[in-house]
Amino acid sequence: MPTRSLASMPTVSSSSSGLLLLFAATVASSTSPATTTSSVTEAPTPLPTQPKIPARDDQHYPQEERQEAAANPPPKLTKFVNASSAVLMLPDDANTEVTASVNEILRAQGTNWTLVGVLPKGAPATSQQPVALPPCVVVERVFERWSLLVYLGEDGKEILRLRSSVGDIRTPHQPYTNYTAIDPHYFDTLGGASTDIIADWARQEAVDQEPSYRDMWKYMTPRRDYTIISTPESDMKWQMCHDGAIRRGTYDAPEPDNDDGS
Repeated sequence: MPTRSLASMPTVSSSSSGLLLLFAATVASSTSPATTTSSVTEAPTPLPTQPKIPARDDQHYPQEERQEAAANPPPKLTKFVNASSAVLMLPDDANTEVTASVNEILRAQGTNWTLVGVLPKGAPATSQQPVALPPCVVVERVFERWSLLVYLGEDGKEILRLRSSVGDIRTPHQPYTNYTAIDPHYFDTLGGASTDIIADWARQEAVDQEPSYRDMWKYMTPRRDYTIISTPESDMKWQMCHDGAIRRGTYDAPEPDNDDGS
């Protein structure tokens, strides 16, 4: 078989060699078995076991409020007697009229509204009360878990209603749930959760997956009352905490911007 020297073989230009390499790569890719890549979706982290926390009523807006308000309408102002008493018409079928003095409870017909203020000349607007009041009387009704102040005008209409979430202070009702008695690791679970676990639990129990305040309220520890003692002019505030501790807070006055103190 005749042999040919390398020198006698035709040379291949650089551009031709590039095409040959591209052709070889294309053939290799078409003949090699296809490789598929699969994406693995990690399973979501399961929620910790949901503790069986009993439902808890809202201490600020008790369920019985609407029914009690409808069953106990306020009286109406008939006329002023003097600066400390007035004639009121009770909300009964007989339209009974009674003369009451300030701090007197209208016990007739089980009304139990208290006359707490008489303003025969009204009250001017102030910095704390920006709206002037016409001549009126103020009555109060204290329920077990909430209370109501109503300003009554001379025309028999209500001027203003002020609602309070504080009822009879002789029988306070603050919800209490012993979470660790139900689940000894309750607070450890909340602290170690990587998601909003309270919202997740509430969403599982909620209708149409839209948790309400009541759905989430039972999982959250209620904040007890704090009392702050001071005067508006003082820069020193004293705070009485629910655990009996008394803390002091001071607020330093800002430095003046100019040399004249302005």
